[in-house]
Amino acid sequence: MAWLTEHYVTVLPWPANSPDLSPIENAWHEVQRRVRLKFPDLLDSNQYFEAIKAEWQSQDFKVYIQHLYQSFPRRLVALRENEFRWIGY
Repeated sequence: MAWLTEHYVTVLPWPANSPDLSPIENAWHEVQRRVRLKFPDLLDSNQYFEAIKAEWQSQDFKVYIQHLYQSFPRRLVALRENEFRWIGY
């Protein structure tokens, strides 16, 4: 923090790893959830990787990603209104 202050870097008032503001955290959780629903018995890491890749490239998942990014302004407002505490995303 001292280095950031000395170099006039503005730090946001919430954790950098906040899942509330990290779309990639939500995206990974969703792709894993979808793969587990479709393939509950996958044990082989190569099959799992291929299933994740296929889901990530699916049109349905692309729609999910668009929705996720469109929700970002609402997340910021909700976070601010909740005094930068967890908001449940």
